[in-house]
Amino acid sequence: MKRVNGIAVLFLLLGLVIGLTGHRFTEAGLGLVASAPVQQAAYCAAKGGVVNLTRQLGAEWGRKGVRVNAIAPGWFHSEMTAETMFDDPAAMEFIVRETPMARPGEADELDGALLFLASGASSFVTGVTLAVDGGWTAR
Repeated sequence: MKRVNGIAVLFLLLGLVIGLTGHRFTEAGLGLVASAPVQQAAYCAAKGGVVNLTRQLGAEWGRKGVRVNAIAPGWFHSEMTAETMFDDPAAMEFIVRETPMARPGEADELDGALLFLASGASSFVTGVTLAVDGGWTAR
């Protein structure tokens, strides 16, 4: 898990450096898990660091025309969640019970957030982590 979070930050920074020559950068695959019943302090700390890095770089690089934003998906089926959450009936019951929309997300439900952040519709948006989580962080 630590390696995955470290690699995500590395790709975030690489994308930001590349993004200096363009006008926008969006990082997907981040999670907002603060105040959630997820008992993984290191994971939560890593995600919180990436959220704050997104905010800080969005503020610092905005004057250069570079927008830095992130998407924070809730529970979506992935290689990381397949075995530990989606293949476990008790874990699936937890997701349904704890998510206000009472279900995990479908991959195509991330498309709108990604298209918004990558388009001119978000031309005045920077330093934001957009939660696509079925209400998980609103609890």
